[in-house]
Amino acid sequence: MKLSARLALVLLFISCVAEAQISSAPADAPDKQPDYNAIIHHFFEMVKAGKCTDAAHVLVDTNPQDTFNVVKHEDLAVPLEKIEDALGSFQDFKPLVNKNINGGIGYVYGLAIYERNAIRFEFIFYKDGSSWRFLHIDFNLDYVPEIRDLAGVHIPVTPPVPVQIPTPTPTSAPTPTATPKPSTPPGPPAPSSSSAPQQSSP
Repeated sequence: MKLSARLALVLLFISCVAEAQISSAPADAPDKQPDYNAIIHHFFEMVKAGKCTDAAHVLVDTNPQDTFNVVKHEDLAVPLEKIEDALGSFQDFKPLVNKNINGGIGYVYGLAIYERNAIRFEFIFYKDGSSWRFLHIDFNLDYVPEIRDLAGVHIPVTPPVPVQIPTPTPTSAPTPTATPKPSTPPGPPAPSSSSAPQQSSP
């Protein structure tokens, strides 16, 4: 066999091997990384299964380069367990805002529905190359003003009317008044020395 033929066979063999390696790439290869919506979905799947620690790992483990440990999985798992204790089991997550900002920031805001109430969740991710990294999570029960803003409803805030509380007038014991004495009816004037009759001398 000529050298050119052998070289052609070698190149064909290398090409076949490379193609096989590409087709058998793992599911988590860079071009197969889940986007932030899939990460959130997986997060709530673990919450629904009652695996709050695993749910925390779903988020935190997307960012192994977080050397500052801004959020630790145990710091996130404990509040998730307390939410479940207070509100019952998780039912569903309803995204209200989902924005991919400039292709590099993922923002999701929505309500997580539990048995006894709903709670607001907020997620922020950033894209590092082809991978989405967890950056921020927040949850709160005080979300009514935020929902109104999202709905474009602006309820005027009426200042409370001050309640006028009457000031009690200080009271004191009534001042006793002197009882007037009964008046004496007028009688004949009493004789005076100047008006007494003079006796004549004998």
